[in-house]
Amino acid sequence: MTVEFGKVSGPLAIRADYVLHGMVTGDVVVERGGRLNLFGIVTGDLRVEEGGTAEVRGMVSKNVLNAGSLEAYGMIIGSLSSTPESSTVIAPRSQINGVTQQ
Repeated sequence: MTVEFGKVSGPLAIRADYVLHGMVTGDVVVERGGRLNLFGIVTGDLRVEEGGTAEVRGMVSKNVLNAGSLEAYGMIIGSLSSTPESSTVIAPRSQINGVTQQ
């Protein structure tokens, strides 16, 4: 498992367990077998590919495309799109595209 604190320059591809307490400047792709635990900010898009997993407890400044498994507890500034095969959990009080979830 990789744990990062601080600022990471993107784009970033996640292929294993990765915990971020900080910021990625750019896009992030969580590939098959990758797992992202975000306690910070992604300034670009977040893409979760089939077989990838992401928990967002921070903020994604642009869009999220989920084709894997996503749990959102924080804020997604842009849109959230999920494929029919994906698993998407949106926690109450999280915010997607300016709308607070019930």
